[in-house]
Amino acid sequence: MFTRICHLFSVCFMSLWGQRRCFPIHPSTHPPIYALLLVLLWNVPAFSQSAFSEVSAAVGLQFIHQGYHYGGGIAVGDFNGDGWEDMYVTNGYGHPNALFLNNGDGTFRDAAASAGVADTLEGMGTVCGDIDNDGDLDIFLSNHWGPKKLFLNDGSARFTEVGAAAGVGAPGPGTSAALADFDNDGWLDIYLLNHAQDHFDYPNTLYRNNRDGTFRDVTAGSGVGSIRSSLAVGFFDFNNDRYPDIYLVNEYERDEVFLNLRDGTFRDLKDDFTIPYGGGMGVDMADYDNDGDIDVYVSNLYRDFLLRNDDGAVLTDATSEVGIENLTMGWGVSFLDYDNDGDRDIHVVNGAMIWPASYDETNVFFRNNGNGFFNEVAAQLGLDSQGDSRASACADFNNDGYVDIAVLNIERDSLQLFENRAGGNNWLQVKLTGRQTNRCGIGAKVEISAGGNVQMTEIRSGSSFASNHGLAAAFGLKRAEVVDYVTV
Repeated sequence: MFTRICHLFSVCFMSLWGQRRCFPIHPSTHPPIYALLLVLLWNVPAFSQSAFSEVSAAVGLQFIHQGYHYGGGIAVGDFNGDGWEDMYVTNGYGHPNALFLNNGDGTFRDAAASAGVADTLEGMGTVCGDIDNDGDLDIFLSNHWGPKKLFLNDGSARFTEVGAAAGVGAPGPGTSAALADFDNDGWLDIYLLNHAQDHFDYPNTLYRNNRDGTFRDVTAGSGVGSIRSSLAVGFFDFNNDRYPDIYLVNEYERDEVFLNLRDGTFRDLKDDFTIPYGGGMGVDMADYDNDGDIDVYVSNLYRDFLLRNDDGAVLTDATSEVGIENLTMGWGVSFLDYDNDGDRDIHVVNGAMIWPASYDETNVFFRNNGNGFFNEVAAQLGLDSQGDSRASACADFNNDGYVDIAVLNIERDSLQLFENRAGGNNWLQVKLTGRQTNRCGIGAKVEISAGGNVQMTEIRSGSSFASNHGLAAAFGLKRAEVVDYVTV
């Protein structure tokens, strides 16, 4: 497979024929935090078959999830710094988690044992980010009831567990987690969710990074210490003030949107607008309508919701308006531009759960037509797999410019990788490296203009269900061969 990677301080267009064109990076009005961009861009021939092909067996992703019926999670990141996306996958009690390192040849190997991350507690949510600002990706693991784990990376994908010493190792009914620099001090903080049904002494917990290898529990007085059956969370800049806000998904109660007041506290926006009620399970965010603000998709027990962000003032239920209907039990959610046409599509994994049994359901894919409407096309794309699905995460695992999808199911055929073979359009991927702090750029916004279209995306760690997508900003350019600007 033809691959070309450029490490540049300006961004260069690489065509299929090796021609190079450079264009400037425009800093935002804030000081230029990010010094390095990793960019990949070229045209790939189109394929005639289904856009996605399930390749897990062929690429060495052998993994069976066993244990808790809520399932596990997937953290995607380049853990050994070789330029290829890896994934950390959690498992049930007594069964080791897996760290699948990408060999760079289309295959993976499980290095969890030698890397020191083969935890065997009841693994559930997991996210990655550069917690200690040393230039590599660390892993936070939310065990359900067991102590939480923080694995610090030495740069070669060998980890040391420091959860208790860092102050984030408390036990509890943990589910998902998210990383964000909520106070904009340049260091990643941790927001941990608990499934507090019948366990009312376990609120969701906000840990502030002390910048010395430890964290402080600042939940009290922060406004985000909900005691609910919380399952999924994502930080997003709801009102475009450059401070991360929170969308919190609760299984049996209303979801919550917390506005960052920029003083270390948050305000629940329950009186500002109404969020549709329905047993939330998963969440993801993206600017699906390319209007410059971040919208929200929530999977549910009963009916999913697409919430349109209207100028950072309200989230409006646009589900029926745009033609989306998913009446199955949704879990992991992914916004991605699968065909690189410049519009964000939506992938949702489903799996019915009626305790103590679970049942297979068909996953769905909503293609964004670019005109305000979506069509469900999972069968046409090869994504209509039936499984008891839970987590999902997206990234370009084979560096071909097209975003692939990893899905984690319960028990049989647990870990699936759907390789994207759509082809045909140009693309741009941007990976940020902070100069001194927030080294992986979590929370940053990247905006580009190409072919008369402006697109924007945020870098986040923590969304879908119990997972994080890859940390590169991926843009589809259609047939455009010139990128006018990139703004960070």
